Amino acid sequence: NDEATSYISNLRKLKVLQLKDATNISPFGYAELLRNLHDLCSLGRCDSFGEVITTLYHKWSVYKRSVGTIPAFLALEKVDCEGPISDYELHLISKHCPKMRNIRLVYNPVVSRVSESESELPYLAVLSKISNLDQLGVMSADFYSHSLFTVIKTTGGRLTHLELTNVDELNLASLMMIGDSCKLVTHITICCCHYTPEPSDRNKLEQACTPQART
Repeated sequence: NDEATSYISNLRKLKVLQLKDATNISPFGYAELLRNLHDLCSLGRCDSFGEVITTLYHKWSVYKRSVGTIPAFLALEKVDCEGPISDYELHLISKHCPKMRNIRLVYNPVVSRVSESESELPYLAVLSKISNLDQLGVMSADFYSHSLFTVIKTTGGRLTHLELTNVDELNLASLMMIGDSCKLVTHITICCCHYTPEPSDRNKLEQACTPQART
């Protein structure tokens, strides 16, 4: 619970925090941890991370006004989150977590705890602003409609791990895009995704497998 996090906050050298089944810790409790643990670089599993980042950095945050001092940047490099994160929260992550390398998230554009967005990039495309990102897990998104394809095109070149779960709108073109863009990937997981076959797939595969296409 939040009382327990106050004791963890005293471990000022803590770098890695893994919490399992910690459903009774509120976003305020996690915010207090991140505010005090300046060296914390790995946090999991925190399914309310979207709300946590909003609690810390939204300009109308009651928590922010009550505590006074919030670090401009977090040391976080890895976050495991299986809760929904909105466009605006992704913008805050890109802005205040510049060291972020590894993030897993559930994307649901319907979830919007704030009505404003300062990012010029739509939907998941804001992930391309996280310059150190090399491991990405996305759950519950549309490959094209939610601009995941933009992330693959712009960020894929530095990704080493890619995990897609419950992603819709996959087709041969999207898989070929991943293959063309993610040359450094050593680990890929595609689970429970919706794949749409097209009549032209066979011809595209034959063309892609020719010696000329492989060179």
